[in-house]
Amino acid sequence: MSRKDGKWAKYIYPMLQMTPHIMPHRWDSANYARADVRCDYLDRFIANQAEKGEHFTYNDILIAAIVRMYSERIQMNRFVVGNKIYDRYDLTIAFAVKKVLKDNASETVVKVNFDGSESIFDVRDKLKAAFEDNSGSKVNDDHDLFMNKLLKLPAWLLRFFMSCVRWADRHNILAGSLVELSPFHNSCFVTFLKSIKCDFIYHHVYEFGTTGLFVAMGKEKKAAIVNEANEIIPGKVMTVGLTMDERIADGLYYANTLRYFTTLMSRPEMLLKRTEPKFTKELVNERHDRLMEENRQYMREIKERLKREKKERKAAKKHK
Repeated sequence: MSRKDGKWAKYIYPMLQMTPHIMPHRWDSANYARADVRCDYLDRFIANQAEKGEHFTYNDILIAAIVRMYSERIQMNRFVVGNKIYDRYDLTIAFAVKKVLKDNASETVVKVNFDGSESIFDVRDKLKAAFEDNSGSKVNDDHDLFMNKLLKLPAWLLRFFMSCVRWADRHNILAGSLVELSPFHNSCFVTFLKSIKCDFIYHHVYEFGTTGLFVAMGKEKKAAIVNEANEIIPGKVMTVGLTMDERIADGLYYANTLRYFTTLMSRPEMLLKRTEPKFTKELVNERHDRLMEENRQYMREIKERLKREKKERKAAKKHK
């Protein structure tokens, strides 16, 4: 079974496939983690690159680290809909953009697509284009105008429309155009709280849509850190809050993924080179078929072993 945005990962081992039936909601299956990142590592990288004429921000490093994390830890790019776990075809990161940094200024959601091969240079250029297209007096035609049309409907008709959308999404018949427009159908949602001088939070993952990870980057703050000489000194730390849908991978996989993400944030130079693409429909289907065959082979081996053990037990009883 497939959707416009992913394919049912039937190769996953049974216990993990059962979790969406045990925990059918994202709010019921949310896990929380935090990553404390030393700002001196980020500042040193930014300064070294500035000497070479390349300019980066904390936002660039964070998104590039998330893209590389997904590329190397591909199980993270899954989602749960209708009690089934799917492999996502693309890698989409969404974030809200405030047109102007004022309380009453309008806000829109931007979705940026990646294939997992991007270096930090590629990520920076895509983010720059997205921010420029959705800041100031510019309007995101796709999202904002569509929402404005919906809000003109009577409340009862809007509720009915949204119930139909939810039903269609659960039954894998939601139009691809609506999936593209929806700010809730993505791999990861990011909020740059640092830009509004706010500390990190643990933001909920949306019940509607397919978001499996929400990342909130907080502002820098003074903290005691340990230097290379194993001495405690004053420094700056930035905390990143992560809220995860635990149904898409097991605990060990999540733990190793968080360690890898923290390493990338502490060593941004790892993001300078491109890698192989991981998320296109063709690549995901090819990977799915290979894993399905491995799963079938594994199940055949289990059945053969159980039959062999049963025969051995019967033979042992006859000899008694």
